[in-house]
Amino acid sequence: MSPVGNDHANDHAVIIIAVGLFAATRNINLNFKNNCTYRKTGLREAQPDVSCYIAENANIIPRGTSIIDLDIYPPPNLVIEVANTSLLDDKGEKRLLYEAMNVSEYWIVDRKIGSQASPLKGDFLFAKCFNQDVIILLV
Repeated sequence: MSPVGNDHANDHAVIIIAVGLFAATRNINLNFKNNCTYRKTGLREAQPDVSCYIAENANIIPRGTSIIDLDIYPPPNLVIEVANTSLLDDKGEKRLLYEAMNVSEYWIVDRKIGSQASPLKGDFLFAKCFNQDVIILLV
């Protein structure tokens, strides 16, 4: 996997905090993974920017688990990729990989759209959060 730079890492943190706060206001139990590696027989490994186990799956992966083996454990309920230069790969190869891994929800946060289409000052990210549109401001 490619190294993660400062801006990309900041985007991960903002997304985790924003989605976490949203879920907390609705009493949704979450367990986030940041750049966690997933392995499934017959597929290449995946290392999404952010992944999340939700509700009854929130604590299904035991502490001390290194690479998450999807032949043993369920896939994350949600995977999020932050696209700056990787949008085509995120929409293509990665989407197909996450489908093959049976990930139930996949978000792509397009940093270029978020920062160029803004009627607001500063950068922001668009996301669908549990079927509701949200704008995440990057302060």
